[in-house]
Amino acid sequence: MKNQNRNKRKILLIGPRIKDGEPFGGTKVSFENQIKYFSSYKEYKVDILDISRSIENKSLPYKIYLNIVKFGGIISKIIFSQKKYDVTIINISATAALNAGSILYILLRNKSKILIYRYFGGDFDYIYQNLNPISKFVIRLTTFKSNLVLLQTKKLANKYIHLGETFWYPTTRDIYPIEDNKKKTHSKIIYVGHINSDKGIDKLIELAAFLPDFDFEIYGPLVELKYEKLFKPIPNVSYLGMVESSKIPCILSSSDFLILPSKRVAEGYPGVIIEAFQCNIPVIVSKLPSLIELVDSGVDGLVYDMSDLSSISNDVKYYMQNLEEYFKLKDGASIKGNMFRTTEVNDRLINQIDLLLQKL
Repeated sequence: MKNQNRNKRKILLIGPRIKDGEPFGGTKVSFENQIKYFSSYKEYKVDILDISRSIENKSLPYKIYLNIVKFGGIISKIIFSQKKYDVTIINISATAALNAGSILYILLRNKSKILIYRYFGGDFDYIYQNLNPISKFVIRLTTFKSNLVLLQTKKLANKYIHLGETFWYPTTRDIYPIEDNKKKTHSKIIYVGHINSDKGIDKLIELAAFLPDFDFEIYGPLVELKYEKLFKPIPNVSYLGMVESSKIPCILSSSDFLILPSKRVAEGYPGVIIEAFQCNIPVIVSKLPSLIELVDSGVDGLVYDMSDLSSISNDVKYYMQNLEEYFKLKDGASIKGNMFRTTEVNDRLINQIDLLLQKL
């Protein structure tokens, strides 16, 4: 909770911001939530360093050029700035940890009392394990020497605690159902996300045949264009294109389940699952490490081996025929969703920061 007696502190937040008219994903949403949280404290003076860059629909050489220009500008700002901070939080992807992350550590370690690294996504383990020994050494010598390393899943935080001071810092969201939908059903299952084979879209199509009485609504960018043709002949599957973030609560609230049949081993805590929970909507997910950690099967959602479509369809039918049990799932989803609200997650981080500052 906020401590009114805390001395005003200077905090630098580094990460990618949302820009009007440009596409964005969960990474930028999470960073914006972090900014809103720290900015809400009058006791904190917040500076923000935006590391986003416009590289959509650009050629590879031009993307490289834009990255060099952007990062060069960031380095210049840091080098020539005379400001000192009590806390600096660097929000960065695991893929950027080796180059950009290491350089930022070197530049900022003497400009801030507390230096914190926040790794986006659930792919840190996969990326780190595939690095060569020298690259692993560089990461251990730089980013993991920070006062705190924030990782998205509990499994990652526990696995890498031997490298540094790790801390569980999950995805956050703050949305609400458009109505009191805890006692309603719609015979509808929805998917929101990138549309490609890695996200298990083929299994979703197969499941639709097992549940002909359910409407399946698909939202998101067509990463693999073949799926638009595959959707068309299926009577209970509708591809409805991209969706604005402001419409997500309405779409979620009008469904019975959100489904994520992903087979991506490096899946983290997908923001859309947390959004579904916050709209009282239980989820159907594949049996991946991070999803098992996020979803309590039978409590706030259902977890499966996605090859067992018969079990999935039978369970969905069971819950629709036993509404008291289904409404328990909705209640469980609501409770779980509140655990990932911005204030809930960042209050824990603030307490950890206080402990670190007390040790100085």
